[in-house]
Amino acid sequence: MGMIFGKIDVAQPEFKVMQRMNGYEVRQVATYCIAEVVGGASSSEEFGNRHFRTLAQYIGVFGAPNNTRRESMDMTAPVLSSKGEPEKMDMTAPVLSSASKENYAMSFILPSQYSVENAPVPHDQGIRLRQVPSRRIAVQSFSGNVDDEAAAEKALWLLEQVKQDGYRLAQPPVDTFGRGWELARFNPPFTIPFLKTNEIQVHLSE
Repeated sequence: MGMIFGKIDVAQPEFKVMQRMNGYEVRQVATYCIAEVVGGASSSEEFGNRHFRTLAQYIGVFGAPNNTRRESMDMTAPVLSSKGEPEKMDMTAPVLSSASKENYAMSFILPSQYSVENAPVPHDQGIRLRQVPSRRIAVQSFSGNVDDEAAAEKALWLLEQVKQDGYRLAQPPVDTFGRGWELARFNPPFTIPFLKTNEIQVHLSE
């Protein structure tokens, strides 16, 4: 019942607030391991609906864990997502009308006791395990439902704001597509929208 009303009662990566700014805060985040799926889809909703289940099956949310050790892992927050450039396709004839595909990534953060060295190996070869190093991030928190366009607008504001405030962006960025930011969602879809917690996370230089 608590999750409907926005309660977050799962583990999150460890972090320390370094500075609070106007509209965002700067954090130092500890390293963590992610299980990530990358691929093409006509929308982030389509990609998320398909691959949230892929990742959930890996950690054992929907029954027997789909990994080599059949080891269940606790769900954590947030779920990270990002969007890349559209898939490039060679020009051919005839031209057929169809929906173009975008590239998306979705990641589950594994509990803190796991790393790429000791995490169970996924049976699904579409899942990649990756260690995200300790890093400094600027975080803008907000509530409600969020789509790709809204997330990109918020990210653009935060990217410009941190530069105006004298911070330097990480080079190269550590996100999947090298855009320098990710969307973090902390609640399941059935949470009341205005009680949902979301974040835009921009990667800063140390």
